[in-house]
Formats: sequence, C-alpha cells, structure tokens
Amino acid sequence: MGEDIALDEKRVYAERRERVEAYVAGDVGLARVEIAGNRVGRFALARRGAIRDVAGGGGRLVVATAGDVLVGTEEGFAETGFGPATAVGVDGDRTFAAGPDGLGELAGNEWRTVAEGLDVRAIDGDLLAAGEACRIPDTPGNLEPLGVDSPRDVAAHGPYVAAEGGLYRI
Repeated sequence: MGEDIALDEKRVYAERRERVEAYVAGDVGLARVEIAGNRVGRFALARRGAIRDVAGGGGRLVVATAGDVLVGTEEGFAETGFGPATAVGVDGDRTFAAGPDGLGELAGNEWRTVAEGLDVRAIDGDLLAAGEACRIPDTPGNLEPLGVDSPRDVAAHGPYVAAEGGLYRI
C-alpha cells in the first residue's frame, strides 16, 4: 500500500504511449493538455484571457480572441492584425478567421477577404457554418453552399453539419 505509483505512471505515460497535445478554449484562457492513450498527463494554461475559438493542424495553432487572431510561435503567440475574431480554422496550409467584417484567409503575413457580411458560427477545415453551411473554395470566389440552412457547427472529418433540423453528413 505504501508504493508510490506516480513514478510508474509517468513511465507509462511518457515512454510507452504516443503523446498528443490538445488545446481547449475557454473564458479563463487556452489550456494545453497532453494525452497518451486514454490518460491525461500534464496540463497548463498556455495563454490567459478569454479565448473564443482555437484550431490547429499542419503544425500550426490559431486562436480567436476579442482583440485579434493569434498564431502560435516558439515564444508563445503572435498577433496577426486581423482584429476581433469569433471563429478560426485550419485546412492544410490555409488559415481562416471570421469576425465582424467577414471571413478572411491568411496569405503570408496579410489577410485577404474571402467573404463579407457573414455571421460565422464555426469553421472546420474548409467548412463554414454561417446563415447556411458552405465550403470555402480553393481559389478566390464565391462560397459553395452545401444545402443545409441554419447550421450551428461543422466537422470536416465526416464531413458533418449540425443544424437546427439535425445532424447531416454531407
């Protein structure tokens, strides 16, 4: 009964299982959680302050705040000049953000407008939940409607759209 299993647990966690980092957005800040298998390991607050959304992929981490869109760097986070954002998304090497002025795509160090006048609720990959579910095209142009009105969320893996009328595989 007097055994200290903490050291053994650390070995199981660190040496025997592939580690994954997950990020959770909340009013307190951005939490970083290390997960191995079905075990939660270390966790910490990566950034303080209300976080509206977070997305990652391709080695990039993008964070939406009331002040700006932030990108993860070796030193922490860097502002991008987008302004207030409600949602962010990553699709391959593309980075998207939505705010009061519409949807933008980060091209190098500059934001280019993809669409204006949208009330964006969520972005995942190249999918967008606004007044209707849409796909963001690979080249500049109009958003491609997916035939689902009033979406609340989208998931690129599936792909799925959650809307008032139910969950749709598209």
